[in-house]
Amino acid sequence: MAGFTLSRLVVLLTLAATTAGQITSTGATVKLGELSYFINPHQAGTIPRSSLSAISDVPSAFGFTPITVVATATNPSDLNAVLTNWTSIDDVFQVGFAQVVFLAGQKSSSTQTLLGTNAIVAPLDVSDLPSGPYFVDSAGSAYRAYRLYDDFVGAFAESLLQKPDGSFETLSAKISSSATMSIGVPSRLYFTRTKEKPLAGVRIGVKDLFDLSGVKKSNGNRAWYHFYPEAEKTAPAIQNLIDAGAVIVGQQIPAQFAQGGTATADWIDYHAPFNPRGDGYNDAGGSSTGGGASIAAYDWLDLAVGTDTGGSIRGPAAEGGVFGNRPSWGSVSADGCMPLSPTMDTIGFLTRDPTVWDAAQAALYQSKYTSYANDKTINWPKKIYNIGGWPDPADPTPLDDLTQTLVDIRSKIVELTGSELHVTEIADEWTKTRPKAAQNASINEVLDRVYAIKIEKDVVRLVREPFYADYSAKHDGALPAVDPANTNRWDFADQTPDSELVAAETNRTMFRDWLQSELLTTDNETCSSAIIIYATVLADPVPRNVYLSPPKVNPIFSLSRIAPFAEVPDFAIPVGEFEANSTITNHTQMLPLGLGIMVAKGCDGVLTRLAQDMVRSGIIGSYKAGGTMEGGEVLFK
Repeated sequence: MAGFTLSRLVVLLTLAATTAGQITSTGATVKLGELSYFINPHQAGTIPRSSLSAISDVPSAFGFTPITVVATATNPSDLNAVLTNWTSIDDVFQVGFAQVVFLAGQKSSSTQTLLGTNAIVAPLDVSDLPSGPYFVDSAGSAYRAYRLYDDFVGAFAESLLQKPDGSFETLSAKISSSATMSIGVPSRLYFTRTKEKPLAGVRIGVKDLFDLSGVKKSNGNRAWYHFYPEAEKTAPAIQNLIDAGAVIVGQQIPAQFAQGGTATADWIDYHAPFNPRGDGYNDAGGSSTGGGASIAAYDWLDLAVGTDTGGSIRGPAAEGGVFGNRPSWGSVSADGCMPLSPTMDTIGFLTRDPTVWDAAQAALYQSKYTSYANDKTINWPKKIYNIGGWPDPADPTPLDDLTQTLVDIRSKIVELTGSELHVTEIADEWTKTRPKAAQNASINEVLDRVYAIKIEKDVVRLVREPFYADYSAKHDGALPAVDPANTNRWDFADQTPDSELVAAETNRTMFRDWLQSELLTTDNETCSSAIIIYATVLADPVPRNVYLSPPKVNPIFSLSRIAPFAEVPDFAIPVGEFEANSTITNHTQMLPLGLGIMVAKGCDGVLTRLAQDMVRSGIIGSYKAGGTMEGGEVLFK
């Protein structure tokens, strides 16, 4: 039988006004065999007392005995096959839970060899428990088992447990690790996906900008976390996912106040999460840094919820070699999420699995999202605009290996979609058909300062000013500590007249209207008239051990700003890896290579289907968590 020992019991002692104290269980941490588990303190159901004699001779710790519930009537001769299958589809269930199996339809107790161990198979006459592993006490109260994992890339700010009333509390558990969180995940066997619960059991990390009922958020700033109280209500976007059955496992570290920051110099309050790809010491992108790092590192995590104003999902997705979407602007309410610039803020996902991605977008965006995953009646857009300095197919000039890889991927996308390829530049398309209001101004003259002005003026008004006022009023005029990556940009906002914000918004909407009418129009047959493709990672890696110059505002228009200005969806699609020298290991490392792909506003489902079809057709792989996109050891782990 598997060994079962209590390694830690976590309790919260709250002293009442009287001499008597109130003690409240916040769960227990145990080891079953070689694996660590958290016992959820909230009762999941009951094992009938008539069946409890089955656990009398089974090892327990502090009154908890590991058991298995098979809630569907199963022939005992098939039980071993059922449990064997469970070990392959669920990372929580293991042989230690098979010492006692409560089986629906079983008439009387018997013994049986299951998963190579002697097991008691007991009847389960009446139970409100779904199938899966549990810990049960002597009264028959059953509690869900959560497997504990080490957050070795430092992606999480807090490990969370959802309470029966829908609010959250800290998951109070810690396993052996070096200055990292322990994250608990429930068995996947507890959940059955249905039309009403399409995300049942899907494990999600949430960027620490969102309100979650019962817990605090930090926005990446320690002073903010300690100053403001717990949220009273969960942000509507996250509630959409919970209502669809998702399991929120923790809050994930963002770059402070959702502004970009480079590891490690720009990260003062919190340590930048590690990028697991390559040598393990490359910048992970931002500002949804924890989300990108976690999806690239952990096969036990399905999705991360992030925000994207100017690239905060797409950047970490590209650096981590995972899928990431900036949706059409306005797809879901951003209430309960820290604003950066409301006319450009969006909420999206990072994931390795485009099938889960499709279901998650449908749950999050609801009526604003149309899935084309199984809809072959929608045709592909007729044009592909390829921008960002790509070679024309007719150009005979030899290509380096990285460029050749990208060109080969481009050719396969063209073949898949049957679209007509146009190699061009956004600046050239603007010059051909720019609106009269632009007069003869180039695209850079119109847009260079727009992003910097909008986000800094907006975040100062919406975040800095009320935060400084609240904090200083309580602390005798003192101001909170804020990272230089923010204060330097806020200085830029203070020095910029308000009139320039008005002009910036005018230029943004002029560009939006132009792109939506000239390049990416909606179409009844194809949803989007065209696709825009550009490369997301073409630079050398940015190791986190390099000393940098002070942060500053970069007011230059770039391709990643097209979608924020034009309100169209832009999806990061991983397409492979390239070799780069590591200054850390002095060896060659493999780093992710990706594309950014845009379509018309409201046609997000076209991009999800494209990602799915690229995987199905073998254009790209089914990428994994680990040191490379094919998996493997994370070097610093």
